Amino acid sequence: MCGRYTLTKQEGVVEEMQAAMAFELAPRFNVAPTQQAPVVIQRERRTIEMFRWGLLPKSQKKPPLMINVRSEGMMDRPLFRDSFRERRCLVPADGFFEWKAKHPVWFHPTPRRVFAFAGIWLHESFAILTGPPSPLVAPIHDRTPVIIDPEDYATWLTGDADAARALIHRQPLDGWAADFVSQRVNSAANDDPACIAPDPQGALL
Repeated sequence: MCGRYTLTKQEGVVEEMQAAMAFELAPRFNVAPTQQAPVVIQRERRTIEMFRWGLLPKSQKKPPLMINVRSEGMMDRPLFRDSFRERRCLVPADGFFEWKAKHPVWFHPTPRRVFAFAGIWLHESFAILTGPPSPLVAPIHDRTPVIIDPEDYATWLTGDADAARALIHRQPLDGWAADFVSQRVNSAANDDPACIAPDPQGALL
């Protein structure tokens, strides 16, 4: 699963997503479930809006926290299937975390740049799609977030379901790095540059 991610390079978000945004973004070094985060959706035009991370069915008072959706099985559940067909989104990021024991590993492109997770949304909440692990992530975790290539943003947001499903594939993450970083990430209360500071002790595991 993807349980935390980063969006530290806000200056590139509007340009990368080719979307309108009516507010300023603060640097995020530890985006956590239930928090508000920017997503790109298609209304009359492509816009960036703040949604809650964790898909929230309106009919349930205390719904389960659905922050990730397995892409292989999403068509088996009406909630996920309907959202995939009608409400896809892009989730801007510039890295994500997984854990080896209690030591966080930050996966990110080198050089750092903004990219987009594949997401679905409902009632101003969203979830990130995941797929089988990439070779880079496999030693740490058995899932990798689905990442949409920039040339496919329009198809993901507005194409039909078959065209969008064709974009979900194993993520090679070529040109990415996997860095052990500070255990400050383990607490969602921490959200500052120290969260991605190198931690040499993690590499000794």
